[in-house]
Parts: sequence; structure tokens; C-alpha cells
Amino acid sequence: MLKLKLKQINARKIATLGVIVFLLLLSVAFFYPLISTGKRRINPERVKDLAPLAELSVRSINVSSKLAYDSIWSDVNDNEILDIGATAESALKSLEEVEEAVKATVGGSLRERLLNATYSYENVSSASINSSKTALLLDEARPGVMLALDLLLKGNVIEALGVWSGVESQVIEARLLVGNSIKRLIEIDQSSLFSEAHELAVNESLSRLEELENELDQIISLFLLVKEKPEEVEKILKTALSLESGEQIDVNLSEFLENEGIQAAIQASQNLNPSNAGRFAYQIGRFKSLMQLPCTCQQLQQGGLPGSGAGREERPDD
Repeated sequence: MLKLKLKQINARKIATLGVIVFLLLLSVAFFYPLISTGKRRINPERVKDLAPLAELSVRSINVSSKLAYDSIWSDVNDNEILDIGATAESALKSLEEVEEAVKATVGGSLRERLLNATYSYENVSSASINSSKTALLLDEARPGVMLALDLLLKGNVIEALGVWSGVESQVIEARLLVGNSIKRLIEIDQSSLFSEAHELAVNESLSRLEELENELDQIISLFLLVKEKPEEVEKILKTALSLESGEQIDVNLSEFLENEGIQAAIQASQNLNPSNAGRFAYQIGRFKSLMQLPCTCQQLQQGGLPGSGAGREERPDD
């Protein structure tokens, strides 16, 4: 009797287990496409969106590169920056969906041509996203950059560094983003672009971003030099400004220039290149010339200046 009951219990358990297994298999069969691929369903019609998305990405890089270029020099519209950045992000997402559709539905040589074009316009959109981020950063940092440069050229080194410290991270981050944008645009296979107008817009955007990159490099290099040798730079600038205004300096110029720290700071300033500083050529060139001025004055004194008394013979009626 006991054995019969045990058999009945086991039979019930087996039946229950069988139902559970059946339901699990049914669930797996129903959800298998989602479980196995982990991807959204591909719509082959997305391939047709490539041309309008290409136009959108090119328009985005044209606008965003201009905003980035202008933002370090003059005020730009933050709302416009945000709008173009959002447009570029949307275009990139849609282009990635087009890429999936091409891979899944197109074959032969057409597949390769469409993929090359899609990759190129994805790079354009990525560059536009980074350019928009650059514009936001530099628009916020610009007042501090301008003030720091102005203070520095007046010889107020400590104050200039204080202002610079408040915007330095933004400027450096912007420089990295610009570099990434340039990298993306350089990677583009221009033969895959749909028109000469697209090629021209990409090249113009690249040129703007490269000019901005050079400007930021010179500004960053300038303040890196000042940060490394603030005391020496301040002494040189104060001396130079006094010499320039004709004031009497309270140091012996030869002894002043024999100081190793002073020499090192002057030498480092020679690495600055105003010709690469674009719109900041005056500030970079002015700083460099002030740093070189004590040396120039010493050389002129040693060579003899009219009216300086160097090599002057005494007149009979003196």
C-alpha cells in the first residue's frame, strides 16, 4: 500500500515537472529571437535613409566647427551649440542603424560602397559632436583666457596664473576634443562622400579645427611655461616693461641675465611660435618679445647705442 502511494506521488511530481519544462521550452521558443541576438529588429528600409543622413551630418560639422572656432574669440549662442550637438548625436545613432541594415540586407560591391560611405558620415557626425562640446567649453572659458593673457602681458604673473587655473582644465579638455574631431575627419575616405560639396564642407571644417588646435596649443604652452617658472617670468616681464618705458631699472642687466633660472625662462620662451597662434598672434608675440627684450637691450648696449655713451669720445667743450 505504501509503495503504491509513493508511486502515485512520484507520478504527480513527474507530471508537474513535465508541464514546467514544457512551459519553459515554449517561452524560450517565443523569445528566442531576442535572447539569441540581443539586437533590435533590422529594418531594410533604413538603407534609404543614408543620403539624407549624410546631408545632415555634413551640415552639422559645418556649423559646429564654426561655433567651436568662434567660441574662443567671441560670444556664441549656447542654444545653437546644444541644438547642433543633439542633431549630430541623432544622425550618428541613425547612421549606425543604417550600417546594420546594409550589413544584413545588401551584398556584393554595393555593400562595400554603402558601408564605406556610412563609416565616413559616422566620422563626420562624431567630429561634429566633439566640436559642439568644444564650443561649449571654450565659450565658458573665453573670458578667463582673455583676462589671464591681459594680466600676464602687464606683468601681473601671479594674478594671471590665478585666473588661468580656473579655466585651464576646460581649455585642455577642449584641445583634446578638437584633436579627436580632427582625427575623425582625417580618417574619412573622401572618395566615399556623395558629392564635391560634401568634400568641400569637410575640408573647410577640418581647416578651421586645425587652426583652432594650433591656437590652443600656443596658449597652453605659454601658460605651462609661466607655471613652471613664475618668479623668473615675472622678473623678466617687469624688467622688460621698465626698459620699454624708459624707466630706470634697479638691477645690473648683465648680472640679471647671468642667472640660470632667468636664462632658462628666456630660452623656453623662444619655443613659442606667434605664426601658429592665429588670432592670438599678438599676445603670443608680445609675450615672446618682452621675454627677449632684456637680452636685446644688453646686446645693443654692448654694441654701442647712439647717445648711450658707449664708445663716446669726450668733446673739447665738455
